[in-house]
Amino acid sequence: MKAVGATKGTIRLLFTTEGGILGFLGGLIGVAIVWILGQLLTHLLALIYPA
Repeated sequence: MKAVGATKGTIRLLFTTEGGILGFLGGLIGVAIVWILGQLLTHLLALIYPA
């Protein structure tokens, strides 16, 4: 990055932003997976133990 004229602050901002976006997307994907697994488990348990 420095070879194309970026400052230390610009590089820091780039990496911090990238890390934040990746963390946020990873969190969303994790929540979606857990929600889907929860729904599957709920339906499976309703079949095994009907109310």
